[in-house]
Amino acid sequence: MAKNVNVVDITDIEYDCFKSMLRWGRHLGLSSLTEKTLDFILENADDVFKTEGFLKLSNDNLHTFLSRDDICAFEEEIITAAILWAKHHCNDNKEDTNGQTMRQALGPVIYTLRIPLLSLRKYTDILVKSTILSEDEELGLYKYFTMSNKNLEDLCGFDKSPRSRLSLFIKVNDILKKKKAEHMHVLNFSHKDISRLQPKYVMQTL
Repeated sequence: MAKNVNVVDITDIEYDCFKSMLRWGRHLGLSSLTEKTLDFILENADDVFKTEGFLKLSNDNLHTFLSRDDICAFEEEIITAAILWAKHHCNDNKEDTNGQTMRQALGPVIYTLRIPLLSLRKYTDILVKSTILSEDEELGLYKYFTMSNKNLEDLCGFDKSPRSRLSLFIKVNDILKKKKAEHMHVLNFSHKDISRLQPKYVMQTL
């Protein structure tokens, strides 16, 4: 007799389980599980960044995650999360936590961070403060942010193209804001219109 099988959707899984799912998906060669897990964490990136599982990702998995074009998070959140991961890695390995050791921990992951998408203020507050960039990178990016004639060489190898899903999110959010503003305008107009009509209505009923 066949048993009923309950299908568990990927969204029913706790955020902190994604590390194990990625590992087993790859170990067993289950590409569909790996892709579904990645889709889940990409769509919920801002929550995933706050988990212990994210901090314990391997460098390879971190690279896979942060290099994706469709990660749904602001770049400052992605960069901040990467720095926290590097700090955690250094602490786990009982290393001094400084710009040099964190840069070594990140390795090639550093170039998945789209630093040119930040504002100058965020760049200063997050990247310069972290000291994970070399002096040449700091200077080059500062020139890119501040000079009117942009030189691609000043990007120092960092990608400046927006992440596709975030662009869509911003576009949809802007549309929703406009719709809400239009709706509020209609409501305000209706309220004023009703208030004007009320005296006439009262006179007619007397």
